[in-house]
Parts: sequence; structure tokens; C-alpha cells
Amino acid sequence: MAAPHRRHGMSLEGVIVPLPQPLTREDHDAAMRLFDSLVKQFEHSDPIGKGLKPVMLVRLVKNELSDKDSFLRFFFCFIEEHLDGFSKINDFNLTRSLSRLGSFATWTTEDTDALRDGLIRFAKTLMDNFFLPLKALALKTPYNTPGLLSRLQLSEGGGIGTPQRLKSLRDDCLERDRHRCVVTRKFFVNEAQERFTNDGDNLRDDDGESLLPERNEMAYLEVAHIFPHSLMSLTSNGGEQKLVRTFTDPHL
Repeated sequence: MAAPHRRHGMSLEGVIVPLPQPLTREDHDAAMRLFDSLVKQFEHSDPIGKGLKPVMLVRLVKNELSDKDSFLRFFFCFIEEHLDGFSKINDFNLTRSLSRLGSFATWTTEDTDALRDGLIRFAKTLMDNFFLPLKALALKTPYNTPGLLSRLQLSEGGGIGTPQRLKSLRDDCLERDRHRCVVTRKFFVNEAQERFTNDGDNLRDDDGESLLPERNEMAYLEVAHIFPHSLMSLTSNGGEQKLVRTFTDPHL
């Protein structure tokens, strides 16, 4: 196998402009199984403790997207390009890629390391082209208020950006994300302190697991707006584009 190249000409075009035809059920299921197998194989090698966990990030992004077919196409095309050292965006065949990568368990250590490096570089591509630009624009993020909530707030004298609105947004996101950063999975320290006050050493997370083992690894979390660029339409409601909001560790 050729040595992986150190430069990618690809962008997020495969996701931003989804291909018109969805995957067949067979290809979709095969791609999902292989993706899950790759994540299971390499996620344990993510750095321990603070900092970005690249394979975990790739898994969480896939879980959150509505259009998983486009994401899977982009992911496997990226990995193929990384392994072979040249662009395949105009000559990519998912079925062929799945057949090739499906035998990764029998690959040499060198080739397996190259495959893992591809996942890490894919995560870096997501960070460089998606998350970091959005973080840089965080202070300019437009605020999209769902219609019903907007009408209720206006009738109560509350507008966009008011403390009541922000608190509602934070509470909703925290409950949905189980009081954890979606990337590092660190628990929200404020919530942990409140649970310690109520439950003492018996404090537990939203899944019922003890929080004591990670008492020194918690973080203050911030609510973030995530725009999947043109993928915003995938989260639309009645034709109106909506923002996907989540909680992240501000020290990422």
C-alpha cells in the first residue's frame, strides 16, 4: 500500500452538497457496520484526559447528523484518498471502498497505523473546516428562535438573548446532552456540585454511574450553536432552517 500523503485537497463538499441519491439499504448498512468497526478498533487509542479525542469526535459527528449517507460517503472517500495519496473525489466507489477497508483486521501494523492516522486527519479536517471557523464566529452567531417559543417570549416581554431565553436554551441542551461535552464527554462541573450538595458521595451522572472517579476531570461547559452550513436544511422544521445547539468544553 502506498504511504499516506500529508495533504488533502478535499473539503467538506461531499457533505455540504449532498449527492442526490441516497445509498441503497445494503450499502448504507454495510457502511454503518464498517464505520462502527473502525471506531471500535481505534477509539481506545484516543488520548486519555484533557484534549481532543479525534476518533470520538468522528463518531459523535456521525451520530448527530441527519444525512448519514452523505457523511459516510465523505468519510470513506477521505480515508481512501489518505491511504492512496491522491484525490478520488471524482472516481469514488463506495462499494469498492467498503470491500477494501472491510479486511482491515488482517492488515499489517504499518497499514493499520496508516488507517488510524486517516481517522485522526479526518477529525482534524472537521475541526479546521467546521468547528474552529464556527468558534471564531461565535460572537456573531445569529440566533434563531423557534416560532412557538418566540411568540411565548414576546408575549411575556422577553426577547431573544434575554436571561430567561438563555437559561431555557442551556437547560434544554444540558438535558439533551446528559450534562456532558459532546466531544470530550466531560461532565458539567456546576451540575456535579449541585448533585454533590444533594447526594454527597453518592452523586451520579445521567446514566446512573458514579461521578466520583471523574471528579478531577470535569469542566465548565458553554452552549454553542452549530451550523452544518447547507446541511442546516436537514434540521429544518416546516421549511424554516434551525440551528443545532450543543454543549462543548470551551478549552477544546
